[in-house]
Amino acid sequence: MSEKTGGPTPEELDTDYAAMAADAEREAETLEWIESAPDDGLEDDDEDWSWLRPDSQQDAT
Repeated sequence: MSEKTGGPTPEELDTDYAAMAADAEREAETLEWIESAPDDGLEDDDEDWSWLRPDSQQDAT
């Protein structure tokens, strides 16, 4: 921390921004992987997993 301004030094900012950029890249890759085929894990001929899909839920009346 800079004694003059009380804020981070340029070097600290560079380090922190680099860490944030790396996190953003990992988050983007993860989001792409998650959204690539959301129903792939639910397709199984032996079981009915439709109750997990919000658009197929029915009122229990």
